[in-house]
Amino acid sequence: RRAQLRLTKSMDLGNDPRLQIQGALARTMDSSSTGIASETGADAGFPTLQARTAVTMPWWGSRPATLGISGHWGQEEHDYLVGSTRREAKVDTWSGCLDATFPVCDGLKILGEIYTGANLSAYLGGIGYGVNSSGTSAVKAIRNSGGWVAASMGPWKDWNFNTGFGRSENVSQDLASGQRETNSSIFTNAIYDFNQYASFGIEVSHWTTEYMGAGFADGKAWRGQVSLILRN
Repeated sequence: RRAQLRLTKSMDLGNDPRLQIQGALARTMDSSSTGIASETGADAGFPTLQARTAVTMPWWGSRPATLGISGHWGQEEHDYLVGSTRREAKVDTWSGCLDATFPVCDGLKILGEIYTGANLSAYLGGIGYGVNSSGTSAVKAIRNSGGWVAASMGPWKDWNFNTGFGRSENVSQDLASGQRETNSSIFTNAIYDFNQYASFGIEVSHWTTEYMGAGFADGKAWRGQVSLILRN
């Protein structure tokens, strides 16, 4: 759980456009360990700043479309050892994102997001990597960019369907040989609403992971999962 203070302000701009502004102070979560145990987020001494601004306006057939821009900035303090000497490195965590939702017709929406940043493991970016340490002599943030696009279909009677594609790519210069460089997935799912309080879902996806350096075969996997969602 992440302690945070979040404020949201929504404003009508007249003639249907609506503006939403959000800001937050959030606990900085730790990324990977670098040499010795350390509360890297807490050691920085201040919270991460997060913000998003979005505008919603009539688009195709007066259906509402949303465009948003968001990002965050924080810092971690990583302690590590050089021989028996304890040292520390200040490493930023940051991101910039664009997101959009466009209704095409009744029962069909296109959604997507693109982003770039560094040290994103706490936000499920970086393919599991936040920082990289060359042995214990240096600590640096791993830069990462990516995005996803999906089609959301429904509700058709009690069914909703989603299908899409996502990709995440680390900067090769920030990686060591054998580390994950790119990760991509294609997915599709179906969700059935029993009533307004309960839903059942099933999803199938295919994942491909590429590794830094020559001689490493791509990782490929099929994945299936089910879900039961209860609401009040």
